[in-house]
Amino acid sequence: MKYINMVLAHMYHLKYFIPLVLEAKKNGIVTNMYTFHSGVASISKSKGFKNHPYNYIEHIGGLGRQYGFNFEFCHVDDSEKVEGLTFFVEKRGLSNLENNKNISKVVLVCLLDFSNPNWYNKYSKTVDKIIFPSRYVAEHYNSICDKNLYLGSPKYDVISDKEKIKLKYGVVSDKNALVLTPELNTLDISNLPKLCGTLRDNGYTIIVKGRQKQPSLSDREGDYYFDDKYWFPYPTMELIEICDVVISYDSAVSKECVMGSTPFVNIHVTKGWLPFECFYEYKFCKNLSSSQEGLSRFISTLDDDFKEEFKRCRLKYLFDKQNSSKKILEALNV
Repeated sequence: MKYINMVLAHMYHLKYFIPLVLEAKKNGIVTNMYTFHSGVASISKSKGFKNHPYNYIEHIGGLGRQYGFNFEFCHVDDSEKVEGLTFFVEKRGLSNLENNKNISKVVLVCLLDFSNPNWYNKYSKTVDKIIFPSRYVAEHYNSICDKNLYLGSPKYDVISDKEKIKLKYGVVSDKNALVLTPELNTLDISNLPKLCGTLRDNGYTIIVKGRQKQPSLSDREGDYYFDDKYWFPYPTMELIEICDVVISYDSAVSKECVMGSTPFVNIHVTKGWLPFECFYEYKFCKNLSSSQEGLSRFISTLDDDFKEEFKRCRLKYLFDKQNSSKKILEALNV
């Protein structure tokens, strides 16, 4: 029986892994998913403890039964049991299997984590393949080596049904704006009440999305509020599907908006750095200062048809949304 392995070090990574699980299953390939640890005490001290799989073992088991993968929560001393093709998301989990000579290591890049040279430059020396959404992304962020493969990203292979998503979240309105709340240290300059007032003045129902690792202080600003209650399909990606515009704060979620053909506004609250600044040459998005000047003017353009602009942007900077999971498995001879 053919199989592949995945190392789940963070719950967010399920959105990358499960589309690959489903594609492998079509070809009779079994997926074994592992979380390795050096002890429960060390887990509780980790920076991402709230989103660590240790807290969701029963939930992961349920997802395994639903989507068809095996899951084991293992001590690092058992890491030698893993053999063959093994997927990771960025550097997370690699250290637990660095001495295992019986695996082929494949890294899926995540948002912009790879742009940290302390990550990419280190793991690119020890892994076998690195999957990027596009060559442009790798070149622009100075992450180039002969191990790169430019095959898209599996997390966009999920097929969404807007009416089912609305029913799932209890959203009944047809004209929705998604506000992705910023880091808490920017709230003093983000001026969320003003932003939500502008959206309401333009007829939008407001959906506020917080973060489980950092609960929002703005949950009362919107008509709906959600955080990371579900892990797959991922809430942010589902909510983007049912919204007409997304507002975020220097977030790489702009990539999700481009892939989903959803106009977006960035409120620029950090100094200098802007994720995927190349997108802002297109009319479907706007980068604004924390004063939000120009927000109403941009919202007034949202009735325009941006379909062709989104397509040109994807083809130039990202990739065409066509079953990346299948391309990845074929490229790796699975």
